[in-house]
Amino acid sequence: MIRFSRFTLIGILLIFVGCQSEKKPPLRVGFNPWPGYEFIYLADQLGYFKKRGLDIKLVELSSLGDVRRAYERGQIDIMGATLIELIQASTQSKEIPQVIYVPDYSNGADVVIGNGSIVSIEQLKGKRIGVEYQSLNIFLLVQALKSKGMNLEDVILVSAVQASMEQEFREQRVDAVVSYPPVSLAILENIESHVLFNSSEIPGQVVDILAASSSTVKHRRHELKKFLEAFGEAQQYFLDNKDVAAEILTERSNISVNEFKEIALSELKMNLISDQSSYFGQDGSLNDTIAYVAGVLESTGQLGKKVPLGKLLIDQPFSFGQ
Repeated sequence: MIRFSRFTLIGILLIFVGCQSEKKPPLRVGFNPWPGYEFIYLADQLGYFKKRGLDIKLVELSSLGDVRRAYERGQIDIMGATLIELIQASTQSKEIPQVIYVPDYSNGADVVIGNGSIVSIEQLKGKRIGVEYQSLNIFLLVQALKSKGMNLEDVILVSAVQASMEQEFREQRVDAVVSYPPVSLAILENIESHVLFNSSEIPGQVVDILAASSSTVKHRRHELKKFLEAFGEAQQYFLDNKDVAAEILTERSNISVNEFKEIALSELKMNLISDQSSYFGQDGSLNDTIAYVAGVLESTGQLGKKVPLGKLLIDQPFSFGQ
């Protein structure tokens, strides 16, 4: 029989407790209903996180604003968002969010919708427009109005969350809304209305991103790389198996399989792992895009603090396939 001294047993227990304490908490990933972010869910359903040994907690929220607020409260480590939420969160959070991946940019999916009697942006003057404050909605509306020499002072803003946009429209509390799928599809299908402006008219400006907190980037970079590899694998699976993948993704939404495929393939410009290098580094395009978007938000009073522009991208882009 092997005998252990009291001190040996204590040492073994301390080692065991130490090993237990080293286990990291799950990476908490927050995102809202939007075709570009759904590959997070697809990667989870296909077991791509698990096969890489990742512990991922999906935090599904109802809107971009909810995702941003969850990040600012420290409730998530990674967020699916647009540059607008990235910039706003950078001025409100203890930890600066940093872009780690660019899944896509909107090429027509984000829209300004007017009721049946409004057929042009100019007709929005003096009208009530449903928007989700402190989100992409305001940026898109500003750009739509700007295209016709107008500004936010020319319209009446009505605060509304995405989930309530159809009801706001139906009950005539607003004359127009700023929206995106799946809500925009329901409005256009069920209510007499017109698309007045869409994101294809400002190509490359409505950029979807995955951003992680600066401490996550610093301390969990290896896990982030695996997470992104799984995300990229899910994107490729969709392209190779569109019907099967769309079936999985639409089981929990109001979008049909055909609608999802249409949006993902024509109204978004999808960026795969192989496309990421063009966005990052000194010659990457994202620096200029972030600066432009921040300038628009500042000029319209959407930001209370100075944006830390030089800190919103990871310093060292991920090298995939190595």
